[in-house]
Amino acid sequence: MFKKALVLSLFLLLPVCFVQAVTIPTQLTIISGLPQTLDVDATSTVITVEAQDSLNNPANVISTTYVNLVSDSATGVFSSKSASECGTDWTKTQITIASSSARKSFCYKDYTPGTFTITVSDSVGVLASSSKTIIINATSTPDTTAPVITLLGDAVVNLTVGDTYTDAGVTVMDDVDGVLTASTTSIVVTGLPIDTSASSTQYVIYTATDSSSNSASSTRTINISDPAPVVAPVADPVVSHSSGGTGYVQNISYLLATPSPVLTEGLVLGTSTSRVITDPIRLRRLNYIRARLIEIRGHLIFLQHPELRELFKTTGTATVSEAVSPASTTESQDDQTEDKPWWKFW
Repeated sequence: MFKKALVLSLFLLLPVCFVQAVTIPTQLTIISGLPQTLDVDATSTVITVEAQDSLNNPANVISTTYVNLVSDSATGVFSSKSASECGTDWTKTQITIASSSARKSFCYKDYTPGTFTITVSDSVGVLASSSKTIIINATSTPDTTAPVITLLGDAVVNLTVGDTYTDAGVTVMDDVDGVLTASTTSIVVTGLPIDTSASSTQYVIYTATDSSSNSASSTRTINISDPAPVVAPVADPVVSHSSGGTGYVQNISYLLATPSPVLTEGLVLGTSTSRVITDPIRLRRLNYIRARLIEIRGHLIFLQHPELRELFKTTGTATVSEAVSPASTTESQDDQTEDKPWWKFW
């Protein structure tokens, strides 16, 4: 009875032994890591290749098998894979599956966006090759730089109460988005319109935000001031004979009260308020004005007393203006070119 049972057991195990004997690898298959989508700036991805039989079951290789690694991307690179991380040598083109093993992992990364194919193949061509795709997305370092706002016109504008203010605006440039306008970014302007009805300091603030939500602000200052007070023109000072201070000719009658036909240097004008005339140019100017005043006074006398005009014509008496020397009525070249009106004789 025992012998029969033993023979039966051996008979049942024969199919299993036979199956194991005929399980040999026929192909290499990428079983994990692909297909996949990877960012261009990602570190890497891990891919595992397995030796399989014709039924796609894992099959240990009999001896060390060299597996070629190929990517149709010019920038795709491979490295070996240890138990915990990728290797530092990214120039690998081949990995090995040790004898009595079926699997091996490796690492891959790429620097060019696109869709590429990774192929694993037996270096001696015994095992069939396998190919799968990987997609590399075009990503870049996150944009953390705010746009740059440039004020058009002055950063500080000075106005007078009642003036009209027109804002010159800004330009906005972003390192990623380029020139920003209202259609590509949010540009907010606060502080407009400017109220110029009273003196104050007001601000126009510009805020720009790029597509990555980075914001920047810039400010323009508007100063509004009251109009400057109107100051009456001040007469030119002359040296006072009595006190050495400054004074002004307040009455042109001083010119007419001087008995001398020609004003000379050192002449004192006036009585209660004395004025010493020493400057030659001023003397010539005073002489000229004095002659004109005397002439005007003579014409006024003729208008009031017509009989005097007839008397002068009959007797040949000279007019009042002829009593003044011609030399005293002629302005010098300096007087004519000096930038002063005729009545500012000081």
